[in-house]
Amino acid sequence: MVQHRILVPMDFTPVSEISLEHAFVVGKAFKSEILLLHIISSKKEMTDARLRVKALMQRFDGKYSHDVKTAIRIGSIFEDIDDVAIEQDANLVIMGTHGLKGMQFLTGGRALKIVTNCSTPFIITQEKGIKENRAEIVVCNNNFHGRTTTIISFSNDPVAKSNFGPYTNGFIKVEYDNLQALEEVLQTNENVAGFLVEPIQGEA
Repeated sequence: MVQHRILVPMDFTPVSEISLEHAFVVGKAFKSEILLLHIISSKKEMTDARLRVKALMQRFDGKYSHDVKTAIRIGSIFEDIDDVAIEQDANLVIMGTHGLKGMQFLTGGRALKIVTNCSTPFIITQEKGIKENRAEIVVCNNNFHGRTTTIISFSNDPVAKSNFGPYTNGFIKVEYDNLQALEEVLQTNENVAGFLVEPIQGEA
């Protein structure tokens, strides 16, 4: 069986450690190997980097059952994350970001640049406080993601939705391909936890 592998870029900030926690959770379902990647800019940073990676691994030792490998690479986060993902045959990259608002609230400026240059599927995590049971997900009108009760809860097609309740709350609908509407929601709603969109609208 081919080994499922998750690449986690690490800069030792709290948000990057949150991304590692997410990797452990996702990896449990796929029995994933976790590859922790720390990128430095020069050889003189290598000793400190090794010590920090070792200390991090000691803190997580025994907490999860995953096979965790580490790598330290001299280079640029904008280029080397994708290179390492390809070299290591990673199935997924999970990375933290410090994005604050608008489209960068969703992805973060640096993260957005990395994602657009990466050929491996990406999950972005944030150090973002959402009160318990208050999280909301932004979706697009005319969507079609399936036929479960939760999925049809954010459909605006009466044929798909009528008489199939009770429905699941926590969804905000915006028009497809309307970046201004999405931007406004992200700037004004502190409870947005994600954005779910289809590249091709199934019910458009």
